[in-house]
Parts: sequence; structure tokens; C-alpha cells
Amino acid sequence: MLFSAFRRALVLILCFTALAAAAPPKKKPGMPRRGPVDWSDEVRFDFQEMPLREAFRLFAESEGFAFFLDRRVDTEIPVTCSVDPAPLLPAMIELAESAGLEAAAFGKSLLYVGPKGSAGELLLLASAHRGELASLETGYTPEKREGVIVPGELLKETAAAAGVQWTGLGLMPFDCWRADGLAPLSYRELYTLVLIGYGVDYQVEGDEAKPKLKPVKIDREKIVTRQWPEGEMPEIGPDRAEEITRTPIRGEVRVSGPFGVMAGLEYQASKNRAKRMAASPRPERDRQDDDFPGGAERFVSGEVRQVTLASLSETLKKELGIELRLDPSLDAMGITFETRVSCKFSRSDAADAVKIIANRLGVDFRFQGKNAILLKK
Repeated sequence: MLFSAFRRALVLILCFTALAAAAPPKKKPGMPRRGPVDWSDEVRFDFQEMPLREAFRLFAESEGFAFFLDRRVDTEIPVTCSVDPAPLLPAMIELAESAGLEAAAFGKSLLYVGPKGSAGELLLLASAHRGELASLETGYTPEKREGVIVPGELLKETAAAAGVQWTGLGLMPFDCWRADGLAPLSYRELYTLVLIGYGVDYQVEGDEAKPKLKPVKIDREKIVTRQWPEGEMPEIGPDRAEEITRTPIRGEVRVSGPFGVMAGLEYQASKNRAKRMAASPRPERDRQDDDFPGGAERFVSGEVRQVTLASLSETLKKELGIELRLDPSLDAMGITFETRVSCKFSRSDAADAVKIIANRLGVDFRFQGKNAILLKK
């Protein structure tokens, strides 16, 4: 067997699970899934010594998500776990943790499963790269393949479409994947997902016209900053209190600390988010899952002179139903809610208004539900 030969050669297999077309039994037959997976759907199961990959595959097929098993995971490890009933995402997290692993939703339709410490690192790295290169935020839809895939070759193949060039891939170890399917991702998410199993991140080099990406070892001592809503803020044990700093900011908490410590907090925050969203009423979930804020037909006109971003955010919230948020990447630029800005709006909807503000500040932006997040280009 081909894969047996690979194993004898000490080649680790990294598996993708296909995004199945079958609809969940409780949903009406023939109705295609639209948009992101509904991670709040309730599921139940009682697995006794079920192979790990098979256990996740059953739900991937019925609930319409893809899942990615980290290359360091034993895909055939038997799992014993019962849930009756629970929302889909918390249930999948519990299933992974029953095998000593971690799981986190990644992108809109993918579940990542990896060893302890890895899920938080994945989320932290993806967040750090968000907005770094506009071309990396574009969508990647994997092609159906047969046989095996070499990760380094996949990085090279997608580079042209992503508008980048990879360097240093010769240092990556030989490895292969089963050529299954994968849910659509952004190139940023794809590259982070590909490299995480090697303990590797990437850095951007060169200029914006000809950017180059280079694999680099994850620096777990590097100080990083994240910001979470108060409701998602993870509990910080006394053993970690001296390693981090906390700053309350307008209903959120900004936390800085070593990457290794922050990865653990990031994973806990993702679990808190999953529980909060599952417990919230359906209308609230629908609003928070929107890629673009509602009320896009609302407009604002007029001119503001030297107003603080805090004041401008209140105006946008009242007039357009959106609220400004500042990504930690703006710290180095000295941009805070006390920063003053002058703008002129002419029948501007939410997208136009935020774009005008971002251009005035020389920053980038993205929408997350009802929030418009300003971030470094």
C-alpha cells in the first residue's frame, strides 16, 4: 500500500476531510446550505472506541462542514465520548478534548483539530496576519484532486493567484496529504493552516508590489496583543497574571503577553465565544454572523472636523448601526479612540463611510457583524 510505504519511510500523513454535499437529517432534503455552517445546531452522540477521523467525518457529512486534522494527530486514535444534546461547535470541541486534543472553528465552514496548544496558536497567527496583504484576504476554493498533495507544492501553486512569491520552502520537510477536499478559505487562512503543523509561521518580505512570503519558526516568547469582548475574556490564572497586562477598552479587554501564554488564552476565548453564540437567541446569532452590517440602505451626509474616533463611532452607531473598533496593530501608529479626524460624507452608506475614515487615517478596515474594525495596512 502507498500510505504504508510512506509510513515506513517515516512520512507523516496530513489529512483533509471533504466537505460533503449531504444535508443534515433534521433539515429539509434538497435544501442547499447557504453561507457559514450553523455551529449552534444541536447534536447528540455516544461514541465508544470510535476512530477519531470517522467520528468527525460523520458530523462533517451531516452538518456540512469540512475538518482538518493536524499532521501531528493520530487519525485512528479511538475516542469514547457522549453528548446529549449540545450545540455543534461545543460538542466537537468536547469530542476533540476527550482525545487530549483541541478543536476550533476556522474560516466559515472548517473545523481544525490538533494537539494541545495548537488551536490557540492557529487562531492567534491568523489574527496577526489579518489585513497584512489585501491579496491574501481573497478567497481560495480548492480543486478536487486525486492521490497525494505535497504541502510545499501547494504553496507554490497558489502563490500566483495570491499575488505573492514563496521563498525558503526548500527547508520544509517532505510530507504528503491525502487528496481530499477542503472548504473555501482565504489565502491567509490557507497558509496559516498549512504551516501550523510544522510549528511554522510566515513573514512578509519585499514591497507591496512584489511581496514574498517566507516560512519562519514560531517565536513563542514574542509579545503579542489581542482584544476580546468582555463576554469572551478568558480567565487568567494566578500563575500567568505576572506575564500579561490587561487594559479595559470600551466593553472589551486588551491583553498583551508572550505568544505561548496568549495562545492558551486565545483557545479559551474561542470556547467562550462558541458557548455564548450557542446560547444567544437566533436573531442575535444571525446578526453577528453577517459579513457585512445590516441596514446598508442607511446613509449619512455631512462634514466632521477634528472629532475623536470615539465620538465618530457613536455617530456611526446611531446613524448607520455600525460601531468602530481598533485592532491592536494600530498601537504602533499611535491611533487610539482619542485620535481626531476630519471627514466629509456625501450620502455614504456603511462601507463608504468606513472607507473614508480609513483612508483619512491611512489604515485598512474589515467588517465583523455590526463592528467596523480599523487595522494596519
